[in-house]
Amino acid sequence: MSAPLPTRPVAPAVPAEHMHLIRNLVILPVVLSAFECDKMYFEKNHNSGVMSPYAAVAQRAINRIQDDIDRLTDTLRQQGIEVYAEKRNQNGINRVFNFQGSRNVYALRWGAFDAEIDLLTNYYLGNLAEDEK
Repeated sequence: MSAPLPTRPVAPAVPAEHMHLIRNLVILPVVLSAFECDKMYFEKNHNSGVMSPYAAVAQRAINRIQDDIDRLTDTLRQQGIEVYAEKRNQNGINRVFNFQGSRNVYALRWGAFDAEIDLLTNYYLGNLAEDEK
């Protein structure tokens, strides 16, 4: 009779609402990067000493996204989830996080969240008016 194989502890399941917040924490930096690039482009191609209105719109979106990232991070931390720096590679984006003492990785493949990026970009630009009459 052989000895039983050692079992590996099962990681606790992360609630779906927390996974949604982690997903947002993966996607928002992508949207943030796009606005930062746009702002640099607008500043570079604007000759007067005054911030171009397009750069100002980009900066306003950047500020809102950074506030939302901070709020998400704080909310997750209050729920016992510590999220670490993202790592991007040719396949997508990974975020490592700890939940109830277990290390986990949230991975998104490039192209799997393009619609969300478009939606968030329009949201931060203020283009999602409910009913324009």
